[in-house]
Amino acid sequence: MRKELTDIKDLNAEMTDKEIEFIKKLIVEQKPKKIVEIGVAAGGSSVAILKELENLDYNVKMYSIDLSETYYRDRSKKTGYMIEKFKKGRLQIKTQHELIVGNYAPVALERIGRDIDFLILDTVHSLPGEILDFLAFLPFLKIGAVVVLHDIILNHLSDNSAGYATQVLLDSVVGDKITPIDINDLFPGIGAFIVNRDTFKYINDLFCSLMITWEYLPNDEEIRIYRERFVKEYSKKQIYIFDKAVELNFRTVNHIKDCKLKCLCEYGEIVGLLHGKRVYIYGNGYYGCKVGKLLERSGVIIDNYIVTQKEKETFENVIDINEFKIINAKNYCVVIGVGDRYRDEVINTLIENNVNEYITLSNELMNLV
Repeated sequence: MRKELTDIKDLNAEMTDKEIEFIKKLIVEQKPKKIVEIGVAAGGSSVAILKELENLDYNVKMYSIDLSETYYRDRSKKTGYMIEKFKKGRLQIKTQHELIVGNYAPVALERIGRDIDFLILDTVHSLPGEILDFLAFLPFLKIGAVVVLHDIILNHLSDNSAGYATQVLLDSVVGDKITPIDINDLFPGIGAFIVNRDTFKYINDLFCSLMITWEYLPNDEEIRIYRERFVKEYSKKQIYIFDKAVELNFRTVNHIKDCKLKCLCEYGEIVGLLHGKRVYIYGNGYYGCKVGKLLERSGVIIDNYIVTQKEKETFENVIDINEFKIINAKNYCVVIGVGDRYRDEVINTLIENNVNEYITLSNELMNLV
């Protein structure tokens, strides 16, 4: 006997039971006739929705879109493989469903058509991600359409600290917001809003949100596809904002990448230089402690923290510059762990006390500490 796909674990869905129920409840309340989900993965959430649609007494069209043709967690499987498994287990599927993979979401718009009344965005979660998709699909949404946003707090629940694209969208867009916040419960990882006339009226706000620094840079083909769609639907001013957001982010993101690479190389050289030496950190404030902890993670042993004048009550591993002179350490190196404002002062203090073996960290590396 075929096993029924009902349990979330069986579905391999990347949503919790509560999140699935949130979507089901919205479907029952709003009675959509054309549903689009962007971001499919294994297709577990899609199956849960398809099962719910079987209980409705009217016909629904549903489109599931994903750029990847293979499941990102297991490349040996196709994107949406759970959907195919679900369909094979039924002689007849009530809902007209189509899986569209292998291209950017706006490419499917002409095929899907307008009057979309239920949109689920669950893709990259990092900027510009879902904001680009929503702007592309907005002109195809009906007034009163529901837009569901998944992983609105992903940046707090995963290693993806920049996974806040859906939260930015939810906060920036104008519409009737629906977020299932229960006091004394976990903050929800899902939210939604209903499109109204003000959503279109104040769409400039969402275009402007693209000025927030992006986590990744879309390739030229992706930019071209989205821009061509925007040109068809939006004003010259909005296209100008989009173009400037692209221009500034390409400059900023590439600069950030260059700085990170430079810092990585610098840090590697510093750790290599400190190998086998007695290491002291000058400064036991915010920067000094951060630098010390960072070096310790790389296996560097910190002998002591040096300060110009020691307070009466301080940590045991803190000495002042006069105590350091008494130690008369050999094969040592002092790492300056203070902000840019006090760096020259510290260097002068070291030179005055005949301490010549010291290194400074670049402003870029200090800012990353």
